[in-house]
Amino acid sequence: NKPITAASIFLHLWTVAYEYLHEAEELVIVGYSCPPTDTLARTMFTHFTAKGLRKITIVDPDAMALSRYRELVPDKVAAKARWSYYSDFAEYVSAEIS
Repeated sequence: NKPITAASIFLHLWTVAYEYLHEAEELVIVGYSCPPTDTLARTMFTHFTAKGLRKITIVDPDAMALSRYRELVPDKVAAKARWSYYSDFAEYVSAEIS
């Protein structure tokens, strides 16, 4: 419920993020569980169509974040991607290195 898009730099950043989502091959979301009050982020994640997205990784101590994103990401996008979940950043980095 914060007026984040009132500042032009944030409006620009959100617009660029949305544009990049459409072209993404891999999406890594670290430390953001996308609460119901963040309508801007939720709208962004429910309305993108990344045809080439093959991997979605969620890194968040709240395990419910994974199910939230699975509900948000459009079925056509979610079905093609391999999903991963890590409870902390060290676990994610360790998995990526090995």
